[in-house]
Amino acid sequence: MRRFCSAGALLSAMVVAGCGPILFPAPTTIEKPAATAATLLRLPTTKDDAIALWGPPRPGRSVVVFFHGNATQIGELGWLADAIARDGDGYLLVEYPGYGVAAGTPSEASIYRSAARALDELPRLGIDKDHVILVGQSLGTAVAAEMAVRGYGARLLLVSPFTSIPDLVDGLVPFGLGGVFVTDDLDTLSKARSIPIETVIAHGDADWIVPFEMGRDLAERIPGARLEVFEGAGHNDMFVRDGDRLLALMRSLASGPTPRGQ
Repeated sequence: MRRFCSAGALLSAMVVAGCGPILFPAPTTIEKPAATAATLLRLPTTKDDAIALWGPPRPGRSVVVFFHGNATQIGELGWLADAIARDGDGYLLVEYPGYGVAAGTPSEASIYRSAARALDELPRLGIDKDHVILVGQSLGTAVAAEMAVRGYGARLLLVSPFTSIPDLVDGLVPFGLGGVFVTDDLDTLSKARSIPIETVIAHGDADWIVPFEMGRDLAERIPGARLEVFEGAGHNDMFVRDGDRLLALMRSLASGPTPRGQ
C-alpha cells in the first residue's frame, strides 16, 4: 500500500473519483512475466481471466502462492520466483485484474475471484492443499487471509499486513471520516479469528505506511499466530533489507507445520 497524497487531497479524490484508483494503483507499464522454467497460466472465469505465473515444485515439495502488493505486477517478480525455485519449492504468482498483463478492473471482489480461480487450478496440477503455502505482501495480505478463510492452503505468511482499509484511511483523513468513502474494506481483522491455519506475520517496526501496530493486532487476533519483528524495516524495503530472512520463513513454512512452542 502507498500513500499518494496528503489527507485532504486523499479525501477529495475519494469524493470525486471513488476509491478504486487510490486503493488499486496498478503499474502504468506492463512487464511480461518471466522466470526460469515458468509457465504463464491464463485461466478463464465467468468475468475476467485469471493470470498466474506457475513453476512446479520438485517431487514432495510445496508450492508458495504469492499475492503481491500495490503498484506491483507479477512481471516484476521473476527474481522471487527463481529464489523460491532454487530451494526446490514451486510457486504460483497471482496477478490481479487490471494489473500487468491481466485484463479487467481491480476491486476487492474481482481480486478475490481471480485468486480463488488460480488456487482452484492447483489440484489439477497435482498439488494438494497440504503442500500449499499462502503468502501475501501489503495489499496481498488481505487476499491471502481471505483465501485462508475460504479453506485454501495449509500455512500462511503475511508480510506488512493492515487490519482493514477503513482503519488505514482513518489514519490519513481527519475526524475519522476516511472510511465513509471506502468501497472496498479488505477487512482482515474482522475475519482474523476465522483463519484456521498456521500463520506467521512479518512486519517492520519502522513501517510508516502500514503501522507496525496493525501487524501486532492481527498476530494477537489470529489463533496461534507468530509475529516476526523486522527491526528498522519500513514498508517497501522488506525484501531489500531482509530478503534472505523472508525467504527462510517461506522455506520453513513450506517444509511443514512448525512444532508447538517454537
